[in-house]
Amino acid sequence: MFRILKKIFSKYKNKFFLLGYKKLDVEKDVELTIKKSKNEISFFSLSSNTIKMFDYYGKLVFFRECRKHEPLKLYLQKKIEEFYFVAEQGSEKVNFLQDIPIKTKYSHEKVNFFREYIERCSVDNAFFENLRRLNFFLKECKFNIWNGNKVVPPKILNSLGFLELPEEMIEIFAYFITFIKSAIENYNFHSFVKYGQYETFAASRSLATYQLAKFLGLERLVTPAKFVKLIVDGNSSFGVLCSRAPGVRAFDSDYEITPSFHRELTNLKLLDALCLQPDHWVNNYNVTVDENGKAESVCAFDNDNNWTFMPFHRPSFYSQCCGAPLLDKKGLINLPHLDKDVVERILNVNYENLRNTMSRYLNFFQLKALLYRFRFLQTAIKKSIKVRSNFLIDAKYWSLDCAKQELEGVFGKTSIWQYLNKKQTEEENRLGKCGNVIKLVW
Repeated sequence: MFRILKKIFSKYKNKFFLLGYKKLDVEKDVELTIKKSKNEISFFSLSSNTIKMFDYYGKLVFFRECRKHEPLKLYLQKKIEEFYFVAEQGSEKVNFLQDIPIKTKYSHEKVNFFREYIERCSVDNAFFENLRRLNFFLKECKFNIWNGNKVVPPKILNSLGFLELPEEMIEIFAYFITFIKSAIENYNFHSFVKYGQYETFAASRSLATYQLAKFLGLERLVTPAKFVKLIVDGNSSFGVLCSRAPGVRAFDSDYEITPSFHRELTNLKLLDALCLQPDHWVNNYNVTVDENGKAESVCAFDNDNNWTFMPFHRPSFYSQCCGAPLLDKKGLINLPHLDKDVVERILNVNYENLRNTMSRYLNFFQLKALLYRFRFLQTAIKKSIKVRSNFLIDAKYWSLDCAKQELEGVFGKTSIWQYLNKKQTEEENRLGKCGNVIKLVW
């Protein structure tokens, strides 16, 4: 039965995601218009969506474009042209200390040589349709630059319509495949968007996450997000502008656990449960420090996971790398303590104000589900207060003892447990033992 359901979901998943999508009106929803020149823009090109970076009034900001959905050939031609430009510029490593396993900057001559190769391949009319199946073939040959597998076998190259690859182009080809793979995933996912419309599915999630965090007084825990129009040398694009997350990526840090850091991770878990956000493991939040250089808080980025704000009513799910759910099967909070101040805000939420705040970014089904998640969470909190002594703690009384049971694994792989065991967590993620698709706890 499970296999049948999985097959049905795989076939119709794009239509399923429509239940969790409110299309943004790109012209009306623009909060800001920014003009820049090409030489002011830098890139991080190994994200699922190429990030443009630039200075805005003395601060580094990040822009994720909502691309216009167009016929496949035109869509990919534009993305390939972008690759040529980015390959000459190079990819920046802001807030990303992990070594990039391939070269990401090439000479003008090398890029032109590669351009000629791709142009020869694309003479075949079937080339772009073949590329649509790229992800299927890459899984078959286990291509993954992060795992050291940077070569696509000749048989698969031929199946995709690529000509024989000169040896001197193997590395730039690996970069190209990694770059274009994300574009194809994005295009295939947005098959429900009509030609000429913008792909705002991810944008609405980032914007809604920040607005909900702000509504609860937790905006410090996620990067601020605005919908903007970016004009670069006269060419306009729409997308989400985020500030640079303060601090250092948790995966790259070795700060000792402090009461404040632990408390903020539990607050982020509460926010994630309400947003239905499964992706905030050690790779997707930064650790911020106080004036003494000790871990103080967190700031999560990449807040646009596909499952976020889907219309599910229970705020309880296993997330990335088997992350423990917030609620257990008895309906209790699966953590020893919560922040009293934040809990009081959740218990006393004004539903009318909540609807007015979130209706701009969420459709009817999403909004209804969000209200249900609040009620589920309120019930679980009240139940937990009754059965656990000292469950709610004021911020000033939070201590290392609050984390003791979590660190021993009593509550499963909680956020603080994952931080302390980040290498094991990363290995499980690499091996695919626990994907980032939500597994609901009923």
